[in-house]
Amino acid sequence: MNFQRDIMALSQVEKERAEAIKNAIAGRDDLKTLPDFEIAHLAIVRGENMDRALDTAYKMQCFREELKIIDTAQDGLDTILAFMNLQPGFLLELTYLPFHGTYSWSCDYEKLNPSVVRTREQWRTFQGGFYYMMRCAATDFHSIRTGLATLSECEGMGSHNFDIKLFEKAVHELWSFYPARYKETVWLHTPSFANFCYSMLRKIVSQELADSWRIGEEIQGFEGRRLTELFHIPNFEVATINLVARLQRYLTQRYHNEHTFELDNCRILA
Repeated sequence: MNFQRDIMALSQVEKERAEAIKNAIAGRDDLKTLPDFEIAHLAIVRGENMDRALDTAYKMQCFREELKIIDTAQDGLDTILAFMNLQPGFLLELTYLPFHGTYSWSCDYEKLNPSVVRTREQWRTFQGGFYYMMRCAATDFHSIRTGLATLSECEGMGSHNFDIKLFEKAVHELWSFYPARYKETVWLHTPSFANFCYSMLRKIVSQELADSWRIGEEIQGFEGRRLTELFHIPNFEVATINLVARLQRYLTQRYHNEHTFELDNCRILA
């Protein structure tokens, strides 16, 4: 089946919004110049509200400066690998779904270990890892426009491995303003503690994320089984090797598009 799309084209409205955002950024002393790709990313997700788009650009700039985010494919891969070493088994999958034109991201909250996030460098690895995962899932304009699908295993999640204060800090410093669309955000097999965390966090994450969030669900035909059975095929080691190879490919694609895209010469969707 042919899933070919012009994944790097913008609509006429998106292009006009991107041009307006680019001009507005140029007129602000507190905002640094952004690549045209990043401006188009903002236009797709935040373009309906100029004030919010500029506020997002400023907060993202502060985030990158604070954590010394280099925004390269190599720094992205190094940071995600460090995250996977810091939180082994947490990231289950990140893959492109060509039929939907979107990325799917999955994790296992039973494997989360907030107690190892103590130093400034560990915090940089933790937040930077999530940042670069989101970069992996936004390689082109079609995937950004379609939105991210997430599927999280929550069986085994409890007060011993989920620090609500840590995640409130993570939300405040990234997730409350990160420019993304969410196709769906699903938490599976949620115990009472997960339901409590959901009720707290959905109040402070971005509205887009909150609106997409569903809890306590099962995968049809996979009821009563953990996500690890679905993704650790044939085993954890091989699945991890394949996952890292995909992450490297997605990061390379993202930053290639970021370096080569020019707003003045962009293609317009029919």
